[in-house]
Parts: sequence; structure tokens; C-alpha cells
Amino acid sequence: SHVLNVVGAQAVQRVAERAAHGQADGAVAAMLKLLKGMTEARLATIALDLVGADAVVDGDLDTGVDFLMRQTRALAGGSNEMQRNLIAERLLGMPREHAPDAGVPFGQVAAGRSTTDGRRS
Repeated sequence: SHVLNVVGAQAVQRVAERAAHGQADGAVAAMLKLLKGMTEARLATIALDLVGADAVVDGDLDTGVDFLMRQTRALAGGSNEMQRNLIAERLLGMPREHAPDAGVPFGQVAAGRSTTDGRRS
């Protein structure tokens, strides 16, 4: 947990320095959001491992609740997967993922996934 906290503090410091020089953008903020979501989930898991499964029932209730709610932090403000896509496209310059239904209203997107021969499953 100490290493995660040190890495997080260093990341915040570097982003603050970039922002001070006008170099920070949404992709840099996505890095911090992703780091925070992953770190908090990992710390909640470590805490539960140390306290034990009884924390969920009658022990340190805060630890149990933190563990059970750990994924909500990874979803709030955009999922970790969305943050990874943003980082890949804007910071790393990778091409956007091909979306065959781009521009189609959500209500008109066909349900199911395409099979390798193009049929819907």
C-alpha cells in the first residue's frame, strides 16, 4: 500500500507540473482517474485480506463495506476501460477502435454480438 501511495503522489505532482505549464488535458486527468480507481480497489482488497472475511459480517465493518464497494470507484466518472481508451488514443496516439455501429442511435443498435461469419448471435 505504501508503494501505491507513493506512486499516486508522484503522479499527482507530475500532472500538477504539466498543468502549471499548460500541458495538461483530459487524457492526463484520465491517467489520474485510472490510477485512483485501480489503487482504491487494490487497497480495499489488501485491507480485507489483512482483516479477514469476518469484516464483511461483524468485524471492521468499514473494511468490509470498502471491499464490497471497491468497483463503484472504478465506474464513477467513467469506467477504467473508458479511461484506458482515452489514454491510448490521446496520449499514446493509438488509432481509435473500429465501431461498426458508430453514429447509430443506441436504440437502433442490434442486440448481440456478430459471429466470425457476420451473423448475429
